[in-house]
Amino acid sequence: MRLTPEQITIIKSIVLELCGSGVTVRLFGSRVDDHKKGGDIDLLIESALPIKDQVMMECQLTSRLYFALGGFKVDVLIKDGSFPLAPIHERAISQGIFL
Repeated sequence: MRLTPEQITIIKSIVLELCGSGVTVRLFGSRVDDHKKGGDIDLLIESALPIKDQVMMECQLTSRLYFALGGFKVDVLIKDGSFPLAPIHERAISQGIFL
């Protein structure tokens, strides 16, 4: 996994602040592979409870994380129980690493 402990702490702190407790965070995509270089930070936020206005929450998380992580491009997906799994969610779940 190509995130520093400090980056992980920042991510978890911002997700907790904006989404509340009871959510999990998974890193997926190229940052999971230690042999690759570069790449954006792909995150899947999962909640058993519905998250109101998911698109707005994804935008807020993306922008807050971008600035807090020093300009790293961040892509955020949210998955709660209100919608069925999409292929990207399935990929993130199967290949992702919990933070």
